[in-house]
Parts: sequence; structure tokens; C-alpha cells
Amino acid sequence: MTHPQGDEFALCRATIISLLRDNEDWLMRRILDYAHRQDYTQYTSTMMCAWQASIAGLSEALIKGAQEQTRSSIEFTPNQDFIHDALAHFAVEEAILHRKRGIKPGMFLSLLKYYRQAYTDLVDERCADSPHIKTLRHFVLKRFDLLEIALVTEWNSTPMDKVVDELSTTNRKLTNEKNFYLTAFESLGTPAFLLDHELEVTDANQAAVSLLTGMNARAGEVYYDAAAITGHDQDFVSENVILNRPVTELMPELTDFIGKRCDTEAQKSGDVSMTIRDEDYDFFFDQHPLQDISGQFAGSIMFLKDISDRKAVERRLKAIADKDPLTGAGNRRALESVIKSELSRAHRHDEPLSVAILDIDWFKSVNDNYGHLMGDRVLIDIAKLCKDLIRPYDTFARIGGEEFALLLPKTSVPEAERLAERLRQRVAEHTTQAGENRVQVTISIGVALLAKGAKTLEEMIESADRALYCAKLDGRNRVVTFEQLRSNKPA
Repeated sequence: MTHPQGDEFALCRATIISLLRDNEDWLMRRILDYAHRQDYTQYTSTMMCAWQASIAGLSEALIKGAQEQTRSSIEFTPNQDFIHDALAHFAVEEAILHRKRGIKPGMFLSLLKYYRQAYTDLVDERCADSPHIKTLRHFVLKRFDLLEIALVTEWNSTPMDKVVDELSTTNRKLTNEKNFYLTAFESLGTPAFLLDHELEVTDANQAAVSLLTGMNARAGEVYYDAAAITGHDQDFVSENVILNRPVTELMPELTDFIGKRCDTEAQKSGDVSMTIRDEDYDFFFDQHPLQDISGQFAGSIMFLKDISDRKAVERRLKAIADKDPLTGAGNRRALESVIKSELSRAHRHDEPLSVAILDIDWFKSVNDNYGHLMGDRVLIDIAKLCKDLIRPYDTFARIGGEEFALLLPKTSVPEAERLAERLRQRVAEHTTQAGENRVQVTISIGVALLAKGAKTLEEMIESADRALYCAKLDGRNRVVTFEQLRSNKPA
């Protein structure tokens, strides 16, 4: 190979510098692809920034070397001076760094071959049409040769006692780093779990162990072997084992949220209610997938934040917001929140959904003659009679002063009519007492199938409301269905 001469050398040098500066991301992807395919990633840092620093440092050394390059220094001499060469200096620093980590020279040099391959791939792909491609490839190959020579020279010239001392220092540093991160993990007040691909627990912090076992777990108990380190008896190990068990086995309620196997999907989170050791909890769970530097799924970390107190407050507030304070029946808001979902479900399963509207006859006269205390007592008694009669999945709500609504899933109009008639009879036979006063009232009821295409609550129950109106006109204390109105049957 002849040396590049004159303008050709300057052009090649400029091309190499431009390639390296413009294609750092390309080089990153190519090198990681080689490292992953050849299984080097299991021995290296899983942090992307470590690889970025390595590739950026190498490219910068190659650029600096190219800037200082003369036509003659592209080849080697018997007494090569590595001290003042930027690339050689980088190689020496990398040799020291990896030797301290206990990396063997053969492993490092073999990985370096794939770095070399990535950089030559860059020249081949981006300069395929260049008349100087051979010179460009020659330049890259010679610079990597220099890199390897400098690296091996430094590695082999280091006395063994210095190597041992370097490894001891690195081991202490790694141990301290591990203890620091383990301490941070254990000190989290939030239960945290490290999970593998099968959602089995590979580690759990102090808060997680205490949550699942009820014991006052010590920091590091799971990591360092509970029986050997903390002195717990065999029952702890056999009955409360956490490691190597699917987290969905420990907490089955999570299955619907995270499935039975983890993958590379995005973060999963949400609210979940659980029963742990016969105690009810509400948690916000937050599961983050962990990926190695090659983008491969490496497990996940899951946190459980106890939100039981907040949820209890929310439930109390919702109960207050959805209930009529006098009768304990639902209110219009509660009915509106249920009626649309029930209508959708009935449509999906092709099932009837009936509604009944009932109104207390001559209720104003009760208030006028006996006072509002008696009126309130009448409303409470009728609500109780109705709630005692309906099924658990029926909805009963007060939607006006003396007007109530019954939502009856899986119920045809004839079935709803029979239920309404039983309720009418019970009310008519019931006596309400307030102080020394006693009163009997009657109710009128309108029944219909719920309107499927309606948008508002009023539109949905319009047919039943019209039937109720007719029941009032026909003398009150009776049940009328909308179907009777359409067929002109007498009420």
C-alpha cells in the first residue's frame, strides 16, 4: 500500500474526521449490534452512557490523531513512540481502566475487533462510491492496529503485584457501590420488587418483606439470606418465602393488570385493591421495564404505594355524593352514572332493561296537615320498603321531592309491572308514624323499557314518566305501563 500523497491525503483525513463526527449514533447502533450478537453484553456495563462514553472517546482520539497525522506516520516504525500519539494514549488509558476491572486482554481485544469492524463498516457504507475508499479503509485499519499495539504493550508491561493491587482496589470500590445502592433500595419506604421475565421476584426491599410477611424485616434480609443473617427460625423461610415466586402468586390481584409474563411493553401503572394477610389495602402500583444497553428486556422493577387512606376518603365522599341524605337511596347523580352503563350492557347481551318511576300520591297534603317531619318519615319508610323488595343489582334512587326511580336489569316490562304492583300494595298497607301522628299513603307507578337511543336521563325515562302521568290521571294508587298506553288498554 502506498502512502496517500498530497491532496489525496488531506482529502482522506478530512473525510475521516467528518465521518466520525457525523455518525456517532450509527456507530453506537452497529457496535451494540455486534456486541449483542456475540454475547459480549453479558460482561459489560448495562448503562448506555458507559458505551456512549467509550465510543465518543475512541472517535475523538481517532479525530485528534487524524488532525495530527502526517503522511509518514500512518505506518509503524521499530521504535514507535506511543507517548505523544493521541490514539495510543487513549489505548493506554483504556487498558489501565479495563485491567483494573479484571477484564482479560483476550476478551478486550476480541471485543475491540468488533469496534474495528464497525468503523470499517462505516467507511464501506458511507464512502462506497469514493475513489479513495481503499485509502480510507487502510487509514482506519492502521489506526486500529496502532490502538491494539499500544494496548497490549501497556497491559504486558504492568507488574503482577500492581495488577493485584488494582483488582483489590476495584473490588473494594464495587463492594462499596453495591452496598450503597442496596442501602438505597432497602431504605425506600415504598415496597419495591425486582422481577424477572416470568415475573418472579429476584429481590424485594425491607418494606416489601414487611408488607407480605407481617414481620419486622431487617434491611437486606432477602438479599443476604433471611435464615442465616437474621436468625429467623425455619418457619420464616418455609412459610414466608418471597424470592423465586411469581409476584402474581404472592399478590393475585395484580394478574389482571400485569399479566403472567413481563415483556418490553411500556410502563404499567394503576390503582389496585388487595387483601394481604386478611387486611384490605389500596395501592398505586408502578411497574417499569428494565432494558440492557442492547435494548433487550432485563426484567422490571415494581413499586406499591399505599393509598388506602386516600381511597377510603374518596369512597366516603363518593357515597355522600351519590346518596340522598334523607332516605339513603341513590340520587340523580348515582342514577345517571349507572343507567348508561346498564343500558350498554343490556344492548350487548340483548337483555331487557326496565325502569319504573313512582310518585307519592297527595304528598303535599301530608306536609300541610302533619308537618315536614311526617313528610320526611313517609319518604324514609317508602325508601326502606322499596330497598327491601329489590334485588342487589337493581338501582333505587330519589330523583325529585317525592319521586323515585327503579332501574331493573334483566327485567321485562311484565316482570317490572309485577314488582311495581307488589311495592304499591306494600306501601298502601303500611302505616307511618311520627310522634303521635299516624298516616297511610299510596303511590302511583309508571313502567317502561329504557329508551336505547336517548342521551339525557329525562329522555331515557320519558316513557315511564308518561305512564306515571297516566296513572295519576286515572285516579292514582295504580301501576301503568307504557305498553298499555301504546295498545290503548285500560289502565
